[in-house]
Amino acid sequence: MTIQQKQDTDAAEHWQTNDVEALLTCLDDIVFELNEQRIFKQVWCKDESLLYLPKEQIIGRHMNDVLGPQSEMFAALIDALFATGVSQEIEYEDQRPEVDNWYRLRVNLIKGGTPGSGRRIMAVIKDITQYKLTHLELIHAKEQAEKAARERGEFLSIMSHEIRTPLNGIIGIANLLEETPQHGNLVRSLKYSADHLLTLINDILDLSKIEAGKVELENIPFDLKNLIRDIENNYQPLAQSKKIRLHTVMDPFLPHSLCGDPFRLTQILNNLINNAIKFTHEGSIFIEVKLLSQTAANATVSFFIKDTGIGIQKEMQHRIFESFVQAQSNTTRQHGGTGLGLAITKSLVELYNSSITIDSEPGLGTTFRFDIIFDQLPAVTRANVAYNEKQLWAWLKNKKLLIVEDNTINAMVIVYQLQRTGAATLTATNGREAVEMMQQQHFDGVFLDLHMPEMNGYDTIPHIRKLQPHAFIIALTADVIPDVADKLNSLQVHSILHKPYDPTTLYRTLSKLAGL
Repeated sequence: MTIQQKQDTDAAEHWQTNDVEALLTCLDDIVFELNEQRIFKQVWCKDESLLYLPKEQIIGRHMNDVLGPQSEMFAALIDALFATGVSQEIEYEDQRPEVDNWYRLRVNLIKGGTPGSGRRIMAVIKDITQYKLTHLELIHAKEQAEKAARERGEFLSIMSHEIRTPLNGIIGIANLLEETPQHGNLVRSLKYSADHLLTLINDILDLSKIEAGKVELENIPFDLKNLIRDIENNYQPLAQSKKIRLHTVMDPFLPHSLCGDPFRLTQILNNLINNAIKFTHEGSIFIEVKLLSQTAANATVSFFIKDTGIGIQKEMQHRIFESFVQAQSNTTRQHGGTGLGLAITKSLVELYNSSITIDSEPGLGTTFRFDIIFDQLPAVTRANVAYNEKQLWAWLKNKKLLIVEDNTINAMVIVYQLQRTGAATLTATNGREAVEMMQQQHFDGVFLDLHMPEMNGYDTIPHIRKLQPHAFIIALTADVIPDVADKLNSLQVHSILHKPYDPTTLYRTLSKLAGL
């Protein structure tokens, strides 16, 4: 190389170095170069007030002498860098009490260099205070939202229990009194009012569960034709009281044995039929069920609810599925309801990966339609066949049953319902009292409320299992939160009666448990 070429090369390297220096000092970041012995060789920083020490007091000194208590964190990062050869990164808070900043430190190996110069390290410190504060605010907001959701769930659980518990007593007594002919009409009115109140409560609770994503469909065997007949029989008295006709048309090729969620399907149909009756003042209502298609594995069924009622205006048809919306502002005053029924219905249909459609003309009536794909079964399973009263009564006769229930009215109702079968009953008002009784005498089964003072149902179950493992347990709960079933499953309790329940549900549960 000639002298001139060497001078040109040195000049180019000088200008390149100056360019790099100028570039690095324009950055908001702090950039250090350290050698393998962890001695600072260079420092680049636009605002030197961010440094622990003035720049000239850093260069040439060891990392431990400059960084103080934070040198351990830097050393650990460099150790990992030397061990792996991979860039390392960490976020940390400024240790100086007067500085409330957060930083991200990243260390890399510098490639190149003269032979024998050893490994060189580039450390880049970036101020991430704003990012970190925003991140911490988001974490705090998320924690607050989760806390609010938990509190909301707990509130719903408590309110569900507090509201449904007295309702169970009202409906239970109404069911008992209905057997007395002289009170028949009055009791039917009482029962209708209680059922109406229960529907309103269920709407509010169901909407909250759906919004929280807590509703999951079951997939259990059921008889579709029997379910439709039961729904029709339930609504015939209400239709007759309004002097309108309620007809059911079922496809003769409908399979009997299907697998799905009969409770949610019933809820969908109840909402639609109840609306049809509510808004129809003369004429007819049709429940039509058609087999759309069928394979060996599943069947697609179409459901139609048609009425000759007041109809719905075109501009309102897309809004009636929204929460708290009704077709007319005076609807609630004239017909009652929460305005939630169709919103819940739409959400439940969507859980089936389906949709609901509406065809309506004011003054001519309304048709709702939805399709559901059900799994097919070869035959109806025993679990869904109506209980055999004679066999159940014989199985329960002289059985000794313990009712653990802190509400005296609810305890009285279930005692009457069980004593009709020939079973012997005793009552306890909480889990502690029940455990004491089970230590002294034998029981064949326990009906156990979950929410009680002193010792609740969940805490009582292990004691029952230990004292009398042969005794069956049926949990009684007014709680509709899905976590209840999960908790009970973990305790090996699979029989649950949700309050308010009717006698038929109680006897079916017992029949299933007895294997009849």
